[in-house]
Amino acid sequence: MTDPVDLAFRELQLEYLDSLPARLGELRSEVAAWRAGNPGAGDSLKVRLHRLAGSGGSYGFAHLSAIAREAERWLAGHTPEGGTVELEAIIERLVKAVEVISKAAGQQDENVTPS
Repeated sequence: MTDPVDLAFRELQLEYLDSLPARLGELRSEVAAWRAGNPGAGDSLKVRLHRLAGSGGSYGFAHLSAIAREAERWLAGHTPEGGTVELEAIIERLVKAVEVISKAAGQQDENVTPS
C-alpha cells in the first residue's frame, strides 16, 4: 500500500510538471525581450529563474533547480550586449531536463497501481 502523503505529493509533482512547458515558454520570451533590450525584461527574467530554482527544489527536482540557479547566476554577470548564446544554451538544458523528468514521471505512473 502506498502512503497517502506520498500519493498527494506525487500528484502535486505531476501538476507542477504540467505547468513547466508554459513556464519555459515564458522564459524563452523573456530571454528574447532581454536580448532586444526591453526595459524590465532582465528583472523579470531574474524573478522567473529564481522562482523556478526554488520551486524545482521544493517539488523534488534538484537537477532542474540547479540549472535554473546556474542561469540566474549567469544572468547576474552579463548584459544582452555580451551575447545570449550561453543563456539560451542553459535554457535549452532546462527544456531537456523537463523532458527527462516528465518521461520518467510517465514511466513511474505506469508502474503505480492504486490500492
